[in-house]
Amino acid sequence: MQVLESVEAGAALTFDYIAYVALAAWVAAMGLISNSVAVVVASMLLSPLMGPCLGATLGATLRKGHLVKLGLLNECLSLILCVLMGLLVGAIAIPSQVPSVESWPSGEMINRGTPNGLVMGIFVAVPSGMGVALSVLGRNSGGLTGVAISLSLLPPAVNAGLCWMAAILYRNGTVPRAPGDDTDYALTGTLSLCLTLVNICCIFIGGCTMFKLKEVVPIQNK
Repeated sequence: MQVLESVEAGAALTFDYIAYVALAAWVAAMGLISNSVAVVVASMLLSPLMGPCLGATLGATLRKGHLVKLGLLNECLSLILCVLMGLLVGAIAIPSQVPSVESWPSGEMINRGTPNGLVMGIFVAVPSGMGVALSVLGRNSGGLTGVAISLSLLPPAVNAGLCWMAAILYRNGTVPRAPGDDTDYALTGTLSLCLTLVNICCIFIGGCTMFKLKEVVPIQNK
């Protein structure tokens, strides 16, 4: 019961939750455009996006529809906020050329928008989802920290907003492209968002599997 209450609280949409998402998204955007791995990792640790995802996973396992709806709705709202933050930062950073146009796109941005990234995301997200379930049941905060670093839910969503804004500005001719930059920003942004969605689905599958293995399921009526 304590585990359920804790997960439900983590999936709730509160002022603190929204503030954490906004702050983490801003930090992620700064790390992505500056090509700083350390800053991107810091945004993962600040991000609370695992809460609603875990709520939907445990809710599905326990057959609690309200928890599933709560988790899915808040996860979608969180992703929308992340994309909007990426669009906002892109609208400010690209025209002001901070960093310079020659630095676009950064390696951190490109790495989150490739087909190979989607495939690798599956092999990382499924065991990570199982790790989340174990960490929650065992109340192991250290395990959750490790999963937060291994999984990439928030940065790709922010990266989608950054890339889509770049696509809009470059297509309109508002900002000149760097010489030799032939990046398809619209496609890169779409693949980035797909990476987040694939990770969420894999976390759901891995988490449900581990919850069932640990027998955190309703007792069938006989």
